[in-house]
Amino acid sequence: MWVLILYLLVPPTTGQLCTEEDPDFTEYRYEERIPYCARNVTVERKIEICKRDGVKDRSDFTVDHIIPLSIGGSNNDENLWCQHYSLAVTDLETKAYRSMLNATQSQQDAIEMILDAKFHQIKGLTSSDKL
Repeated sequence: MWVLILYLLVPPTTGQLCTEEDPDFTEYRYEERIPYCARNVTVERKIEICKRDGVKDRSDFTVDHIIPLSIGGSNNDENLWCQHYSLAVTDLETKAYRSMLNATQSQQDAIEMILDAKFHQIKGLTSSDKL
C-alpha cells in the first residue's frame, strides 16, 4: 500500500490546458474564450497511463483528466492520470463547468478548485488506510 500512497501524494503532473494548436481542439467556449478539446483517449493509451503511474490492476482506477476537458483541459499525457475511484470529484467538476458557463468563476479559479480537491483530499492517508 505504501507505493500507492506515495503515488497519490506526488501526482505525476498538475495538468495541461488545451490550446488551439492541439489536434483535439474544436472550439472556444465561455466568455473567457477557453480553448476546448474533444475527448480522445483510447483504451490502449489508458493502459499505458496507468502503467506510467505504477498501477497494474485497474479495477479500482480510472484514467482521468487532471484538468477536466469541460474547463479547458487537454488529452495530452501531462493531463491524464490513473485516478483511484475514491478520489473522484465529478460533482465539483460539474460545479466548475457551470460557474464558468455562467461567467461567475474564472478558468484559473476553477482549475485551482479542482486541483485542490483532487490532490489535497489525500493528505491524511496512512499506510494502513484502504482506498
